[in-house]
Amino acid sequence: MNLPRFREADGRLRRGATPVPLHLVACSVGLLALLSGCAAGPDFRTPTLSDEAGYRAEALPAATAATDGPTGDAQRFLEGAEVPAQWWTGFGSEELNRRVSEALANSPTVASAQAALRKAQEEAGVARGQLFPSVDAALGANRQKNPVTTGGAFSSSPYTIYNASVDVGYTLDLFGGVRRGVEAQRALADYQQFQLEGTYLSLASNVVTTSILEASLREQIRATEDIV
Repeated sequence: MNLPRFREADGRLRRGATPVPLHLVACSVGLLALLSGCAAGPDFRTPTLSDEAGYRAEALPAATAATDGPTGDAQRFLEGAEVPAQWWTGFGSEELNRRVSEALANSPTVASAQAALRKAQEEAGVARGQLFPSVDAALGANRQKNPVTTGGAFSSSPYTIYNASVDVGYTLDLFGGVRRGVEAQRALADYQQFQLEGTYLSLASNVVTTSILEASLREQIRATEDIV
């Protein structure tokens, strides 16, 4: 058998060596570059707002205008203060508190938002489970009889077969795709949480506004009846 002949760096001939084609080297380098590009990107960071950011082009006044009357004192705004979750209790009306509580407890919109939040939280838990190994075990027993021939007659010899198996699986998150999926499900759960809070706020605001309007109309009717 004749082996291929190649020259060493000093010009001597060498047998049995096979050179690596340049196109294979180029393909290998390109494949490594492609795989490195498949890696997950940087962690998400919430963008920070500037100090000038706001909902209005001009600054709000620090206090309301004062008017004559027992409740006409100027009200001052406390920027950055915490707003109580049950803010409507600040009106000091038991009837208003009862109306808001009944509306929140019996609203189908709130119930739908709560169900959506639970669904998103469960899906986030399922996605998080992909980061851990999965183990599946099975155990079974089977009683059987096989016919046995003894001197022209058939008889059966019972026996038991036991089966046991254990399966272990793990998703190798080489490029961070699973982790990014978990982050996405967590973000969806946070979104549903904010949706629920917005539903609470919108419903409570509508009840409070309607109740105040109703009280105002009742007082106007009473004042008109007193004049008449």
